[in-house]
Amino acid sequence: MQLIGRDAETGVLEEFLGRVRAGESHAFALVGESGAGKTALLQHIAERASGCLVVRVEGVQPEADLAFAGLYQLLTQLPVRFDQLPAAHREALRTAAGMRPGSLNWLAISLAVRHILFAASDKQPLICLVDDEQWLDHASVHVLAFTARRLGTRPVGLVFASREPSSEIAGLPFLKLNGLTDSAARALLDSTLAAPVDPAVRDRIIADAHGNPLAILDIPDEPLGGFALPLVTKDEWHLDTLPDETRRLMQVAAADFVGDPVLVWRAADKLGIAARAANPAIEAGLLELDTLVRFRHPAMRRAAYWSATLPQRQEIHQALGDVTDQRTDPDRRAWHHAHATPGPQEAIAAELERCTVRAQSRGGLSAAAAFLERAAILTPEPAQRARRLFAAAAAKHDAGARNQALELVAAALAGPLSAGERAKAEQLRDQLRTATSLMDEVRRAVEAGGNTDEVCIESVLEAWRGVEPTTADDYAKAVLYNGIGRHDAARDAALRALHTPLVITELAEAAARTGHFDLVKALPDPVGDWASGIQARIDALLTEGAQADAHHRDSITYLDRTHVRIELARAHLLYGEWLRREHRRIDARAQLRTALEIFTSMGAEAFSTRAQRELRATGETARKRTQPNHNTLTAQETQVAQLARDGLSNPEIGTRLFISPRTVQYHLRKVFAKLDITSRTQLDRVMLG
Repeated sequence: MQLIGRDAETGVLEEFLGRVRAGESHAFALVGESGAGKTALLQHIAERASGCLVVRVEGVQPEADLAFAGLYQLLTQLPVRFDQLPAAHREALRTAAGMRPGSLNWLAISLAVRHILFAASDKQPLICLVDDEQWLDHASVHVLAFTARRLGTRPVGLVFASREPSSEIAGLPFLKLNGLTDSAARALLDSTLAAPVDPAVRDRIIADAHGNPLAILDIPDEPLGGFALPLVTKDEWHLDTLPDETRRLMQVAAADFVGDPVLVWRAADKLGIAARAANPAIEAGLLELDTLVRFRHPAMRRAAYWSATLPQRQEIHQALGDVTDQRTDPDRRAWHHAHATPGPQEAIAAELERCTVRAQSRGGLSAAAAFLERAAILTPEPAQRARRLFAAAAAKHDAGARNQALELVAAALAGPLSAGERAKAEQLRDQLRTATSLMDEVRRAVEAGGNTDEVCIESVLEAWRGVEPTTADDYAKAVLYNGIGRHDAARDAALRALHTPLVITELAEAAARTGHFDLVKALPDPVGDWASGIQARIDALLTEGAQADAHHRDSITYLDRTHVRIELARAHLLYGEWLRREHRRIDARAQLRTALEIFTSMGAEAFSTRAQRELRATGETARKRTQPNHNTLTAQETQVAQLARDGLSNPEIGTRLFISPRTVQYHLRKVFAKLDITSRTQLDRVMLG
């Protein structure tokens, strides 16, 4: 298979195969957007891996909540002799599979999988390819990531393909798939056409694709810009052209997310679908039904599933649930029956809730959350529905799905909760708001610096929270150490991360604070408000007196025009620190209060603590708040609200308080939300004195 425009990437893959064949182990992540060619590159590995045992695991979005579903795929492809495993490993796998009661022993499960992979590699090198890791269940990713980091000297290779790697595999080396160059994109387009295309139309196709191979290959088979494309040589799915019974069988196969062919055949039989219905799909290379159900591409599974109408999907899930063994797999049976139910039904909701305990005991926090959410949807009684929504929100929070948790807790609060339940739900909502706010800010900061490929968002998020990053991310460590005032450690970490352009800002602060001004670097050709604001900050660190003051003010002015509030807060912090050292304590307090309030509202604990420390040094006591109080105005918000009530405009308030008009507007939005009002004219009514 020729991969146009991917010579560099295939070279890396050839090196990977050579290392494994030579008896070395290696694991890495293949990262790229949907359609970038990750599956094609995995297929390239499989085709070139002569002399190796190749096994594949596919993440499927609806299956992401079913704990250990990925490991099930893996182990069914390996020559496993469970009777030859150590007893502890054998029992750990039985517990994970739900075959015996007990709590999970993650170490034993991971070591058991590692043992199985090593045993499989005794006769020939083993290559394990994991596609769509972002949709693989968390339990399987956890175990496979543990194994990937501990392969030792065995001839075992693991490749994880993902749109955005999870935190579990973030520490592995990764190969980033960028868009194709224009010349490669044109060559790929030409390879699909059997007739010439008008140059203008050709250029538009290339421009619209943005270098994405799948977007180029998926050009419509119809006239474009007045020029017909009579023949596209690539294989297209065209599920609607298959016989009805064949398409129906593919829908059943797509709905069984574990890929059990026996279960698919039994459900098909229950639905009256004959075995011969598989032939057209198999002959066209769209579907495999042997030891495991396989679609030609993960996206085809999704296309097949959603090609069915809602009543058809409900009928399919009913059949799959009916043929699933209640004793050995009650979770999957309940899950299918829940998706077969058209409306609220307490019996099925209660069954899902009972299965939640089993799902969580097997390590599936995401599964527990999904079961509770579906149970709530199917609950007819309002109070019980609200309680289940809150339980689902808490489980989503524990599983790290903050945005989904926030939606669920909002729905729970709209229901008739008891006073105690409502207080707990409000507390969870406030925690989630803080965490989500910081995550959004970190993403904006990284994107503004153009570093989305080089930076692990989760690690940087931990750093802003004041937590030591779990991965060896030196940029994140530089952020953390600057935040807690360990500038020498921040400098050293930044010097190790010079390959990451955004680290220039961390290095500048750390180097200036430790007297190593020779290490401070300017941004290359700063363009735009964010870059200009960061450059002004760097200039302020390198100058003194009136020049430094002007640069600090410029930095705030530029960053105030952006949406990166966390960097604006940092500009206020640095200015406040400089003002304090210049013995301008009153001016310093205004800057430091603004910084503290923004940091605290976002949960940026490292920098909040630093701002508090600086405020105390000015003689003002700053009350520590680990969680923002969403009902009480802060000191700065009270000042802003009082001046706005008295008729001052935002620029006038900003001049009075030494902050920018945009920061005034930021405070007013928070004031309106806390006081449950919508305009300045209402301030006189709700504020006294």
